[in-house]
Amino acid sequence: MLKKNAELFLDNDRYEGYCVDLAAEIAKHCGIRYQLRIVGDGKYGARDAETKIWNGMVGELVYGKADIAVAPLTITLVREEVIDFSKPFMSLGISIMIKKPQKSKPGVFSFLDPLAYEIWMCIVFAYIGVSVVLFLVSRFSPYEWHMEEYEDGQLPTSESSNEFGIFNSLWFSLGAFMQQGCDISPRSLSGRIVGGVWWFFTLIIISSYTANLAAFLTVERMVSPIEGAEDLAKQTEIAYGTLDSGSTKEFFRVGHTHTHSPTHTQTHTHTVNDYLSHLPGYQVNDYLSHLPGYQVNDYLSHLPGYQVNDYLSHLPGYQVNDYLSHLPGYQVNDYLSHLPGYQVNDYLSHLPGYQVNDYLSHLPGYQVNDYLSQ
Repeated sequence: MLKKNAELFLDNDRYEGYCVDLAAEIAKHCGIRYQLRIVGDGKYGARDAETKIWNGMVGELVYGKADIAVAPLTITLVREEVIDFSKPFMSLGISIMIKKPQKSKPGVFSFLDPLAYEIWMCIVFAYIGVSVVLFLVSRFSPYEWHMEEYEDGQLPTSESSNEFGIFNSLWFSLGAFMQQGCDISPRSLSGRIVGGVWWFFTLIIISSYTANLAAFLTVERMVSPIEGAEDLAKQTEIAYGTLDSGSTKEFFRVGHTHTHSPTHTQTHTHTVNDYLSHLPGYQVNDYLSHLPGYQVNDYLSHLPGYQVNDYLSHLPGYQVNDYLSHLPGYQVNDYLSHLPGYQVNDYLSHLPGYQVNDYLSHLPGYQVNDYLSQ
């Protein structure tokens, strides 16, 4: 990475980072001289599916424009066919970085949250349906009809009346749902059966609503719409993508599982550079660190079932550590191990004050996931 004040330095002193220090230690041990430069197109390297031409750092190695690429370059089968890798110094999986979930604020209709929207709609239709059925049953049953009582001074009449008109039927169903009762009740057997079924239905609904309401009031609700690759594939509101010509994009492109096939169809034209290029003043490397409310390192640890280091191990058929070992004819390259006296782990341990796993976290402004996202 270029230093913030890189214009004040010359040659290799303009760069800083873990890979820069590692390259310096290897060069010191082997007695070689080198010059660092940033790849022209800013990509790690991928092969075009039609032209079969490589770009990025891999392309410069293939076509002889560079001798060594020093970067957190992911080892893949297609890259292994054209370039030589050292032993890996870090093993991590794919991470999904989104804005940290915000606490949900109570609103006017927050009392509807304990039940889903579909359930509320079913309750409304059931309420109307039961009221209509009760009205029709009362109309056809002779037990719901009775003679009107007349007061003193009025002439007797032979007209009969029915208390369960459409409005009284709606009122009876509403009173039963609110568990308040009503002044009228069915007299016929069919009407009482309809009323009993409705009472049992309201008992179950009210009990479920009360239990869920207590949980909503005691547990802090978090709005977390994305919890994995499956959620990304099922929605279209949140824009997402992968770095162009990177191993993550290639992973989703060649994936044949049902979950990741729709993901690739949406992500193959949406890359990080495409989105960030529309944001004035932002750079790819420090974009997330400047967004308020973002936590790069610890967000995934809060997602149920997902961990940063073992994400791929949950994907059927994929294992992070032993995936390459199952590729036919593949052997992990041990080029650096043949250097006299060289040991990868020994080199890292001799870097003053450095630790492999937490080095990047100590660099100001750098995060491990930022490196991998390139």
